[in-house]
Amino acid sequence: MASRKKINGSPSSAPGPPPLLPLQLPPPPKVEPLLAWFVSSGIVLSPAVRVAWGPDVVGGGLGVVCVADVTPGTVLASIPKHRLLSVANSPLKLLLEGAGLGDSLGVVVALLHERSLGRKSTWHGYLQVKSKTQASYVTANL
Repeated sequence: MASRKKINGSPSSAPGPPPLLPLQLPPPPKVEPLLAWFVSSGIVLSPAVRVAWGPDVVGGGLGVVCVADVTPGTVLASIPKHRLLSVANSPLKLLLEGAGLGDSLGVVVALLHERSLGRKSTWHGYLQVKSKTQASYVTANL
């Protein structure tokens, strides 16, 4: 029989912490459209990386992870500059720059605009697998 801690001389009736439940992730996205978009966009991934889903990715979700040891200076992905979703590459560039939104907020507006275009968007292959509620994005100084 398991013993209970005594508080003020009497056994504690307080329950312990709740049991841990397995991490519940949404179903994995279909990555084929993303990989096809990579190819059509000239994006090349090193054999040392793969597209992954779930606990292999920091924070869960969809990402790219290393599957082999790499040395400093190893190129893991080659992405043409015109394929980066940014204020500079957005058809809304003049509007976004004129509004003074800055790069971070500007790229969010550009992302929303591209999502509204559906299949007509240059980034449709990427946007199909990106969660509609995902708030994370990456910006870079180019």
